[in-house]
Amino acid sequence: MKPKTLILCLILFIVPRATGQEHAPTAAQCQADVAVWGDSSLETEYNEAQTTFVNSGTPNKTDVAKLGWDEVTARQNEMITCVKVDRENFAKYLDAMRFYHSVMADRLFNFVTRHNLWSQLKSEDAQGKR
Repeated sequence: MKPKTLILCLILFIVPRATGQEHAPTAAQCQADVAVWGDSSLETEYNEAQTTFVNSGTPNKTDVAKLGWDEVTARQNEMITCVKVDRENFAKYLDAMRFYHSVMADRLFNFVTRHNLWSQLKSEDAQGKR
């Protein structure tokens, strides 16, 4: 993969895409979604399975791990919007947003590892290509 193509791909992965949502969710919708998406047991299950994957290679088959990239970014983007819509629950939305951001980071890490791109990333980073 050419360096410019790699950088373009990483930018597209890192910068969340628009979800296509035409209007901001209501406070009630935000509260309902964060109650499900930000559930601590869901996060614990994912994190434990991801740790097992990193340590032993056992695939993470949790519900969160099965979500597509677009759904993960849509959830993250909605939680960012919910911070503005419902300030009273700021911490809950921020926690959920951080969780889905970590899911995205896990996938990027796995992609770079799977495609043996670490040396290229480190080399370009050392050259100031960021």
